[in-house]
Amino acid sequence: MAIEHLERLAVAWHPDATAFAQAPIGRFAAAHGISDPAELWRRAVDEPRWFWAAAADDVGVRWMRPYDDVLDLSDGIEFPHFFAGGKLNWADYAVDKWVDAGRGAKRAVWWEGDDGSTRELTYAELKEEVDKAAGGLQALGVKPGDTVGLVLPMIPEAVVAVLATAKVGGVCVPMFSGYGPPAVRERVEQSGAKVVITCDAFSRRGKAVGLKATVDEAVTGLPVEHVVVVRRMNTNVAMDAGRDKEWDDVLSLAPPMRQALAMDAEDPCLLLYTSGSTGRPKGCVHTHSGMPFKVAQESRHALGVDDTSTLLWLTDMGWIMGSFVIAAALINGGTAAMYEGTPDWPEPDRL
Repeated sequence: MAIEHLERLAVAWHPDATAFAQAPIGRFAAAHGISDPAELWRRAVDEPRWFWAAAADDVGVRWMRPYDDVLDLSDGIEFPHFFAGGKLNWADYAVDKWVDAGRGAKRAVWWEGDDGSTRELTYAELKEEVDKAAGGLQALGVKPGDTVGLVLPMIPEAVVAVLATAKVGGVCVPMFSGYGPPAVRERVEQSGAKVVITCDAFSRRGKAVGLKATVDEAVTGLPVEHVVVVRRMNTNVAMDAGRDKEWDDVLSLAPPMRQALAMDAEDPCLLLYTSGSTGRPKGCVHTHSGMPFKVAQESRHALGVDDTSTLLWLTDMGWIMGSFVIAAALINGGTAAMYEGTPDWPEPDRL
């Protein structure tokens, strides 16, 4: 009954065949000989292996080793294994594939700061920064499966850090830039982060918000090996000589890592926490073939994001939408737009 009800909703969604054909999901369907949403829904339900293989091909997921089976249910339907046997890395299919395809000059990231300053990174420039950061993380001892905490605002270095962590096989743990020390400490402790990346301070409503001091208090007494500091506002902050590293110094610790590690399709790449407003924060594990691919697929098919698009979501890197912007825009070859401040400062027309 539930499937029949959803099928009726699919029909109601685009009752006009022309409208469906012109929609992004309709164009995807047409490429597979499907002309209406009810037929697409039914085939996706009846043939999930077909649907997810077709979706991955349409999004352009690049496999380092082809998968053996799109959907392995050998452990029961409650424990599905998608893209079993496949090897990939979402840093590779979000950035490297576009540079390899000769599209390195395309704009990948556009950033505007609270103070009105702007920066752009092309795909080639983004790859260079990710490669250097990945080499630096390896030099700091980050190995596959290690967690890297991220306490950064919406700045380009956040994109670089997320993808560099993935490139070396690590698991990135983004945290809300507005958290106080107790909230940061709980997530660092739970995740076991050995490296935490933060910044000196960032601008919000024209005022400097210090993050390094928050992180210092949060990690006191924890086995964090390194705190890496991005210089966003060049403010004076305390630096522990044995633990703390400047971001720019980390980028030059080792040769750039040009080739991403081939990770299993079910290897984790992100650990995204809830806000904790309803109790102890819960961390959700996302894999290299999971959330990045899925949000790229849904943004492509539902929102029409492609290589001509710029995607902005007013959010913070600590929420899932921060990773969503990176994955949805870059995997589809578009531009990730990042805004550091609030949409109503200095005036409500800022957006």
